[in-house]
Amino acid sequence: MSIAVSSQKLNAAAAATFLVFGVNGLVFASWAARIPAVTDILHLTSGQMGTLLLCTAIGSLLALPTAGGVVGRIGTANTLRASGLLAALAGIGVALSLTAESIPGTAVALFFFGVGIGLWDVSQNIEGADVEHRLKRTIMPQFHAAFSGGAFAGALIGAGLSNMGVGLPLHLLVIAGVVAVSTMLAPRYFLPHIPAE
Repeated sequence: MSIAVSSQKLNAAAAATFLVFGVNGLVFASWAARIPAVTDILHLTSGQMGTLLLCTAIGSLLALPTAGGVVGRIGTANTLRASGLLAALAGIGVALSLTAESIPGTAVALFFFGVGIGLWDVSQNIEGADVEHRLKRTIMPQFHAAFSGGAFAGALIGAGLSNMGVGLPLHLLVIAGVVAVSTMLAPRYFLPHIPAE
């Protein structure tokens, strides 16, 4: 069962989904481009940095099995808002932990960052699939292209800020703001949710 929507609302949902895919890619690459800075700030070896990054992967993996149930219960819009907020707060946590040069704090923040990104990824893909189904034409490749475009922009931003000498904590705070605003506003245009029975 689905709720009928106008073509205008459907196009708005597609644009909103395109945006969140793009921001997701931007966040991922923007962070990845600054990983060497994390190593320097926390005085880590390559092995220690790898272990620290594993915290993000663990958080994401633990979120994935529950993501479908969460989306079924509260919808893609609310899931994306919650996951975006969690990712933004975790980004702030990473920034504060790096400022304090706290390895445990950074590890915990990265874990919750992984949870947020994992839920975000599932919710945006479910929304994208729903939009594609209702449009009755293939559009998912465009959403994934938005992710790639966002990743390209994020890598440029990360590299540029690094070359300009902008501190990583400030960089992360700005990205957290972008995430919070985009994931709060874009889901307003998502398709209507039908709660799972």
